Amino acid sequence: MDEDERTEYLRKKEEEEEEARRAAEERRLQQELISRQMALLQQQLAFKRGLLLEAGGLQKTQSVSRPWIYSYFTLLELLELKS
Repeated sequence: MDEDERTEYLRKKEEEEEEARRAAEERRLQQELISRQMALLQQQLAFKRGLLLEAGGLQKTQSVSRPWIYSYFTLLELLELKS
């Protein structure tokens, strides 16, 4: 009986360790995914901030109309997505 209990204990311990390894790997993958998503969002935010800054500069320095700015930046976004 002692040998059976020992074998059962070792088997359960091994299963628990394997489950802990799987959980750690899953957490690592989730963190990696979140990190990639954050980097993408930051990149998009920086792009949009740049567009707003450029639009403000164009409007102040060259008196460019809002519809022209909209069409210009729409074109920039389309070109950015295609390249």
